[in-house]
Amino acid sequence: MQEPESLRPLFSLRVDEPELAPALDAFVLGLAVRVDELQDADSRGELDLLSALARGLGHDAERVGHEALAMGAQRVREAAERGKAEEAHCELLELTTLARRVRLGHRGALE
Repeated sequence: MQEPESLRPLFSLRVDEPELAPALDAFVLGLAVRVDELQDADSRGELDLLSALARGLGHDAERVGHEALAMGAQRVREAAERGKAEEAHCELLELTTLARRVRLGHRGALE
C-alpha cells in the first residue's frame, strides 16, 4: 500500500551541494518557528504581515532548493496581498503540510 502524499518526505533539489549544507540545515531547523509566525499572523488577520512572512519564506525556500515550499509560500503571499483571508488561510494549511514534509525529508529526520 502506498503512503499518502502528505506523509511523503520532500527533499531539497540542492541536497547534493555540500557548500549549501549549513544553510539548508539552518533553514529546515528554523522552519517550525517560521510556520508558527505565519499561523500567528493568519490567526490575527494580519494579511500584510502574513504576506511579508510568506515572501521571506518563499525566497529562502527557493534559495535552498525547496521549490514546492517556495511555490506554497507564493500562493499564501498572493492570497494575502489580494485581501483574501480565507483563501490565504487555506493556502497556509497546505504550506504547513509542505513544511512538515520538508522536515521529514531533512537528513537528520531520517537517521
